[in-house]
Amino acid sequence: MGSDIRFIHAADIHLGSIICVNEEDFVYKNAVYDSFEKICSYAIEYKVDFLIISGDLYDREYQCVKANKFFIECCKRLEKENIYVYAIGGNHDPLGERKELFNLPSNVYLFGYEQISSVEFIKNGKLAAKLYGQSYRSKAEGRKIVDNYNAEEQDIFHIALLHTQLDNSNTNYVPCSLSDLKNKEGFSYWALGHIHKSIILNKIEPWIIYPGIPQGRDIGEEGIGGCVLVNLYNSKDSSVELLPTSSVIWKKAIISIDESGLEINNLTELEEYAAAKLEEYISNYVEEIKKSDTYNGFKINKELISVANSFIVDVQIVGRSQLYYIFNNDENEILENMKTSLNGAFMRKYPEMHIHDIDVDIKRPNLEFQEFIANNNLLNEVKEIIKEIYSNDELRKELLNSVGKVWETKWDNENINPAKIQFDEDKLKDILDKSEELILNSLLERIE
Repeated sequence: MGSDIRFIHAADIHLGSIICVNEEDFVYKNAVYDSFEKICSYAIEYKVDFLIISGDLYDREYQCVKANKFFIECCKRLEKENIYVYAIGGNHDPLGERKELFNLPSNVYLFGYEQISSVEFIKNGKLAAKLYGQSYRSKAEGRKIVDNYNAEEQDIFHIALLHTQLDNSNTNYVPCSLSDLKNKEGFSYWALGHIHKSIILNKIEPWIIYPGIPQGRDIGEEGIGGCVLVNLYNSKDSSVELLPTSSVIWKKAIISIDESGLEINNLTELEEYAAAKLEEYISNYVEEIKKSDTYNGFKINKELISVANSFIVDVQIVGRSQLYYIFNNDENEILENMKTSLNGAFMRKYPEMHIHDIDVDIKRPNLEFQEFIANNNLLNEVKEIIKEIYSNDELRKELLNSVGKVWETKWDNENINPAKIQFDEDKLKDILDKSEELILNSLLERIE
């Protein structure tokens, strides 16, 4: 066996995209670029042998000049440190029609799209590893290219780059399964891309890992983004570690106004309560990360959470309150005013917090109607039906299949149909909760 090797595995960087939380003036223009610069800085700091990029380096097929130039400059930094860069094109940046805008530095190797190719990595004058990869030809890649990944028999590390959803039935993103990868003999590490969450799918050889997106751009990419530092050893157990790279972290916060003894009578009191709760929520989140040695199953350097200096938060306010009657009048105007007030209060604090969206699910107070609610046959029947829907898989499936044409129960997150409403378990719960509340309100209005 050859030398031990150390490398960084990254994917789904999406250079050319931005975080936009306010169409007018609140745009984190450089957060995505900052995350890749951080990856390159880690590569130099940890003295890695090479950097792997498993697809979607760019956000679109025809990359912008800024993004391409930025990538070239970063790679030149690595070139000076004798660090190589190996990359494949994914569904966002397929190679079929793509032309590089600038000459690639000599340390960059881009795998082609016609067939699997391999490249040797030489360390200390000896062959230490072989890397295998194939780029997407177009935005949808339905070829079973994983069948052609075959590790040759040399006693070295064999590392495969693959951009896939790991779904045999999905012909858009390289159909294959986890067992397909596990059953491929000879491979030490599968460097995957496409899923925007850091996941360890196999903790023994072959390691099978998604590093996740380095910088989340919306609430669907919540949490810490990063890249993976990989140490492959010959004489001891190999190791992986998640290195945080996101300067901005998206989070969801639920604020309940149902707490015992809590009395909120107007919007001023609600804003003050929400501000205090949000500060507490972010503070607890940061402390929780710092206390833990792991994140999503990865070992993590808890001190590196300081990379994040901003949080973008989607807020949901829930509960029963007299505020129901206030929000019933002009909910949209109230929420916009509240968002502006909260953002003004958080602007000069560290870490910075920006409220991206506020949603309310405030229901009418019904303490005085508890006996009526408990003994109403119609309400009890509705509750039983909802309970049955949650517990009966067949009934829930029948309900999902019977929704109108405006809904779709199967969709591709990369290609959302704007003419349809995506229907999932969360949407189902929301509809059932609101249905129950509408029936309750209708009954209560009759007896008031």
